[in-house]
Amino acid sequence: MITDLSAPTISYFRNTLPMYVVQYITNTNGTFLIHSNIFDPLDEGYQVFGWIYLLEWIKGVREIVQFEVVFGSSSIISARNAIRTALVNSLEIPLNVAYYARCVLLYVTLVLFLVTCIACYYITRSRGTIEGMNMFSINRATGLVWIGRPLLFLRGITSICLLSTVKLDLNQNNAFFYMVSVPKSWFTTIMASGEITWLVFIINDSFSVLTKHCSVWSLIWPIKHHATVHRSCTVVDVDYQVVCVSGVVIIGDKNRFVGLITLAIGLVLLCYLIQRLRFLQVTESRVSSHLPYAPAFHHFQQDQWIYNNVCYVDRASAAINGLFSYQLKNRQVVVLDIKTWRVFMRPLLPVSNDIDIPLIHAIPIT
Repeated sequence: MITDLSAPTISYFRNTLPMYVVQYITNTNGTFLIHSNIFDPLDEGYQVFGWIYLLEWIKGVREIVQFEVVFGSSSIISARNAIRTALVNSLEIPLNVAYYARCVLLYVTLVLFLVTCIACYYITRSRGTIEGMNMFSINRATGLVWIGRPLLFLRGITSICLLSTVKLDLNQNNAFFYMVSVPKSWFTTIMASGEITWLVFIINDSFSVLTKHCSVWSLIWPIKHHATVHRSCTVVDVDYQVVCVSGVVIIGDKNRFVGLITLAIGLVLLCYLIQRLRFLQVTESRVSSHLPYAPAFHHFQQDQWIYNNVCYVDRASAAINGLFSYQLKNRQVVVLDIKTWRVFMRPLLPVSNDIDIPLIHAIPIT
């Protein structure tokens, strides 16, 4: 059996496993294979060359191969080998999933930014007569209405993968290369933890039909990498193919990945149970509408936006719910619902001293 040694330390060879230099010698009696221990205790002068051989082995110029036969084993150092460098085949690097996930994240961020700009436009046109508390639900409403659950689920899973992965950099010091674990900044950890809320939004949205209106971990226990450098070779086809594995580097933790998902689901269920215990008898809203998205309808403020049993919504809140509006001169408003791609017209309330100013600019949705 032949083993390619790369992991043992220098003291291992010097004190435990003798290492030899071999060569063939031909004389009148024939051809012989002789070997010499580079750390022979009886020949201290030759040990200087032994250390040079080992330094060249560390640099990758020489290889150490251990031959194991019936009569024993022998560790032999090779001659100098020319170090060859070549580009890695891009087809063998699994970056496709990461690339497509990055494109999806950019798309989601762009949509959120555009809808936010549209909401700001309606806030300006309405002269600030909106329900400000509704703007705190802009991520939840915009994500579910404009983007959809599958892409939001991918965004949440991507953030969980980021929190379950440690970063390793390959640094160079003269002729030596080594890996360095780069800790994540607290800002990056908090930002990635905030993205997990997309998974919470999806869980809430999926069970909203039944429930209706009802990052510290990564900072305290950061992810640690596991790297093992141990070269082993397997002869697939003698004289034609040898497959070698230099080591294993693990930068992800599947237990943390599953734990974060379980934590998100568990917190949602816990909060739901707490709310059910706090409000045992909850009365449903006295108005109903099919125009706004159901979770957004239950999260939006309704107390000051009901007039004569008709529910109204300001134009900025309507925009993040997928309701584009354009006011005509005759106090009529044309609304485009992007969820159903339907256009309808609604009359606005007349300008009167008895009606609050925000309701005058609001859209009736009942």
